[in-house]
Amino acid sequence: MLDVSNVSKRFRKFQALDGVSFKIEKGSTVLLLGPNGAGKTTIIRCMMGLVNFKGVVRFEGLDVSRDGKKARMKMGYVPQYFTFYESAPVLDQANLVCKLKGADLSQVEQKLRMFNLWDVRRKSIKSLSSGMRQKLAIALALLNDPPFLIFDEPVTNVDVKGQLEFQSLIKHLSEEGKTILIATHLTGISEFATHAIVLDHGHVVATGTPEELLNRVDARDAIFVKVPIEKSEAVKNVLLSYAGSDGVQSEEDWLILQVPPHEKLQVLKSLFANGVPISDLLIEPSTLESQYMKLIGSKTST
Repeated sequence: MLDVSNVSKRFRKFQALDGVSFKIEKGSTVLLLGPNGAGKTTIIRCMMGLVNFKGVVRFEGLDVSRDGKKARMKMGYVPQYFTFYESAPVLDQANLVCKLKGADLSQVEQKLRMFNLWDVRRKSIKSLSSGMRQKLAIALALLNDPPFLIFDEPVTNVDVKGQLEFQSLIKHLSEEGKTILIATHLTGISEFATHAIVLDHGHVVATGTPEELLNRVDARDAIFVKVPIEKSEAVKNVLLSYAGSDGVQSEEDWLILQVPPHEKLQVLKSLFANGVPISDLLIEPSTLESQYMKLIGSKTST
């Protein structure tokens, strides 16, 4: 669906992108990971044909440098910072965007209802919470039913509830067959991704499935076991057989063990089989978003 080939972009003396290449297949959900300043927003603007650049970007056969407007008609874009007419009612803003996209006006009510915004359609945009503004931006991006959706840092300014709602939305859109690109440096989305691209200082440093990239950095899940102080040594002996080079760490009445994801169940079975008096148990799974800095550190590229 999208082919980015040897794209470079310079802003005066600053080299924002340097020979970036990757492909996004139809129906995939792709994470674009990287720290602030890595070039995520710049490559998105290049992909949409919004800035001049060196290299080639083709979207469904269209060269975005020459046919950017046609390509953008098939893209839904949600930027990190939404630009609205703040004093305008929600409905007026939606109708305006709908006309600009050449979409059927009947879609406005459908999309606003989809995000529970129909009841606030008469309210000014400036009165909306950050979470509702995010929902409005996504609803507007979905007008005209674009096959390709781009989200730039979509959960930066929303609360936990909003982040969970966004994860649910991504799952739903993926099931509908949409192709999705999510640029982020936060956690919680990689479980829905089919592929990931890691950027650093304008270079692609790693690509692959989330599982492949996690294996590459030897990612481990953390198991927190809370036991009575007097039992901690006995429990620690049970856990040591699964411990790697980090061993078993202690913090007050918690024991902490780092294990490969596939070993979690066996550790828990051993604890219960040995009659360990567990007061509490927490598992912190590794995610690609929390581990990708290791890929940047290793500068591993594929």
